[in-house]
Amino acid sequence: MQLNVDEKRAVNTASPAIGEWLDALGKTDLAQMTEGEWLSFLAHVYASICTEVRKIWENEVPF
Repeated sequence: MQLNVDEKRAVNTASPAIGEWLDALGKTDLAQMTEGEWLSFLAHVYASICTEVRKIWENEVPF
């Protein structure tokens, strides 16, 4: 999957918040996460990036 410029920008902008989430969890080895931690991590990554994409595109979408 090729990210467009705005999506790349959103990923870069969301990265610190995602890293903070991992720091708060106290685990950096993804293989050591429980299933619940992994699913929460994925949800946090998804929500963080979507929030940043919305911010970037908020003036572009006419509705």
